[in-house]
Amino acid sequence: KAPLAGLSRLPAVLAICEAVDAGELDLKTTISVSSAAAAIPGPTAFVEANENVGTETLLKSAIIINAGDAIYALAETLSGSEEAFVSRMNQRLASMNLSLQYQNITDAQIKMSPAELATLGMELSKSKTYMAYCGIYMDSITHEKGNQTELVNPNKLIKTYPGCTGLATGSSQDAGYCGIFMVKRAEMTLMCVVMGARNSAERFSAAKRAFDYGFASCKTVTFAKQGAVWFEAIPVDGGAQSTVDLIVKNSGVLLQKSGQTYKSEKLEKPEKLVAPLVGGSVLNYNGVSGLLYQ
Repeated sequence: KAPLAGLSRLPAVLAICEAVDAGELDLKTTISVSSAAAAIPGPTAFVEANENVGTETLLKSAIIINAGDAIYALAETLSGSEEAFVSRMNQRLASMNLSLQYQNITDAQIKMSPAELATLGMELSKSKTYMAYCGIYMDSITHEKGNQTELVNPNKLIKTYPGCTGLATGSSQDAGYCGIFMVKRAEMTLMCVVMGARNSAERFSAAKRAFDYGFASCKTVTFAKQGAVWFEAIPVDGGAQSTVDLIVKNSGVLLQKSGQTYKSEKLEKPEKLVAPLVGGSVLNYNGVSGLLYQ
């Protein structure tokens, strides 16, 4: 585990974005920024105490430049207090099997391993809200008094490396230059974590080398496509219809080294199923889950 600079703020950003995804936080509302939020050091959106700011404006600042004042204001609004939000954040980390205990919303003392950062990055990549903003390279916000703050994403790979869609960077004297990067090309998405680089250029160079290697030496193999019929006309005992098809719930994809081949083991077809069966329910059969009744 090592220091990670501003990336330590990502668990808070994740909790906020997931709340937006779930409809708990309305982006069309306005937030009055507290003096505690306005005083957060580090990357900032330069919001002032008692300033009324749009929730979406704060969210944009939190994601694009990791602004601590914006993150704190959103967290307070979501949970009512810093203590309540930190508890929510720690519970979310525990659900990812990350043994991290935050003491405050933007805990700069937190250390993580590259694997822990990758886990966090994977969860962020699942948030529609986070992904809608993390790939924006440049934007600006207009304050209540009419002044503007430019938001320039420090992740230069968004502009310079084809297919880069995010995710976040951070830097400090003790942590060096760090980042979580994600690149999508065709059906393959790769993620890279860089920690402790000596400067910004070294950070991005290391990420590019990792992605170049990954895309050159790996391939994806889809062995089951979402919606495909896996078994046809399985007999049903006691049902309203005599047979059902079993279809694939989610696509199954393998990541392989180039030159490797995939050999599928045949899944034994069920002889029959017993009613009641509910359309769209998942079948668990011989330890295999992921086929739906249709």
